[in-house]
Amino acid sequence: MEIDKSWINLRNRRCADFLNGLNKFMEIAKNHVNGEGEGKGYCPCKSYANSKRSLQNLVTIYAHIHDRGFLQSYTTWVYHGEKYSNASEIERMWALNTDNHPLTNNEMFDVIDDVIEFLRVAFPKENKILASHYEAKKKLRKIGLGYQSIHACINDCALFWKENSLMQNCPVCNESRWVDKNTKGKKVAQKVLRYFPLTSRLRRRFSSRFTAKDMIWHNTGRSTDGMMRHPVDGKAWLEYDNRYPNFAKEPRNVILRIWAQIPCEKQ
Repeated sequence: MEIDKSWINLRNRRCADFLNGLNKFMEIAKNHVNGEGEGKGYCPCKSYANSKRSLQNLVTIYAHIHDRGFLQSYTTWVYHGEKYSNASEIERMWALNTDNHPLTNNEMFDVIDDVIEFLRVAFPKENKILASHYEAKKKLRKIGLGYQSIHACINDCALFWKENSLMQNCPVCNESRWVDKNTKGKKVAQKVLRYFPLTSRLRRRFSSRFTAKDMIWHNTGRSTDGMMRHPVDGKAWLEYDNRYPNFAKEPRNVILRIWAQIPCEKQ
């Protein structure tokens, strides 16, 4: 039998229809908490909107919905036993977490985890969707798509790396490394450089027969009619090959070009 959810749109939260609907919802919710007695479940009030931060006991969930209202976009109760039914629910799931609410990095990770968990519930049990944003990052790191976080001076003077890795202040301008150096919890760096290792990424280009062929095109696809179609056909490339013959004879060697856009000063 289809559940009557019309009560979630009622503005008068003291009327009999709203209270009856709320009581029926609570009967469903008590079967979807994470433990006995004081077990906690997702709170679909307008403030918490089923986020992971919303895990509350049943008494608090009832009070929140009664005082703040039921999230009107939550029409398929996937966190309370109802099966996923429509792809548009994913869009609503994202909207309920982000609308009119600028998110910090940690809050955004929570939203991603919420969406991942929503998808895990929505798809068949044998799905291979990873459990969290953290698990996804670990998987990417294993296949060479990770990165290294290096703390940097807020004024871009230096990196807190190698010989500077233990320093608490910039060796150049003496600016603090941390947003709040006096906090008792985990300190947060003012600026973080994310270094994506190059070697592993170049190796991956040779791991596929399709991209590997492109990586040696400069050796196998040179122009033979004297027309310049690629830098390899130019004099500069030929001069480089003549200057470094041992490097040039191995087609898998890679020449890296560094390019920077520097604005011209106004005259």
